[in-house]
Amino acid sequence: MSKNTVLLVIDPNNDFVDPKGSMYIPGADLAMEKLSKFILTKGDEINSIYLSQNSHLKYHITLKSFWTIGPENKGVDLSPKDNTVISALDVKNQVWLPQFHDYYKVVEYLEQLEAIGEKNIIRPDNCIYGSWGWCFPDHLVNSLNEWTMMKGGRGYSIVQRGLRREREMDGIFSYKVPREDYKPAHSGLLVNILINYERILIAGQAKDEIVANTIRTMLNNSLVDIYDVLGKLVFLDDLLTPINHNSPKLSIYQEAVDKFDAILTTSDKF
Repeated sequence: MSKNTVLLVIDPNNDFVDPKGSMYIPGADLAMEKLSKFILTKGDEINSIYLSQNSHLKYHITLKSFWTIGPENKGVDLSPKDNTVISALDVKNQVWLPQFHDYYKVVEYLEQLEAIGEKNIIRPDNCIYGSWGWCFPDHLVNSLNEWTMMKGGRGYSIVQRGLRREREMDGIFSYKVPREDYKPAHSGLLVNILINYERILIAGQAKDEIVANTIRTMLNNSLVDIYDVLGKLVFLDDLLTPINHNSPKLSIYQEAVDKFDAILTTSDKF
């Protein structure tokens, strides 16, 4: 009897997977072309498909439009350049200031972010809600629609993440700095996937960032028992593209294999 299988595709936004994208990951376009073919050739073995879609409003704390130059800034730029690190101290010293958001809440968030060893880094505008870069590649959408017809009209599900403007998510299911009055992002989906499926196929971008962080959340959370994860995860390695091939975050894949009986394979061997 075939296993009840879900395919989880993480952030296949054009801005990440198309060479014209603002944060293109080299090789991700080829990986997503393979994914589209995989959905068609193995679609009869896939019961459900979930896709996460990174979604930002232009006014987001990791984007330049969130910020404006402060009175103590001696530079000439009215907004920060890409890859600028904005710290809590920068805001306190009025080097950079939030344009519209509450000053004290921003300082509090940045302090909490820095306390866990993270930084608020300004990125190129990416995955802006409704833009081309926010959308998925046409060939992937076509494959998803063909799969829908193959499965008798069963739909695929898209989970949008990142729309909360004042804090950054580190995966599908969690924020870098959670708040007590926020439920874990999409926690219901996490529980549903881990409990209701016998096999969880994982593909998407970037292997060493959002995908790795999502896997870590799946393996280390209080919402489900370890036995809800054991032996279920299947990493389709040729459908995962890292930004940094030497990133220490990549160790989560071997940890999942060693401790949770995950499988690391490729789409052609599945």
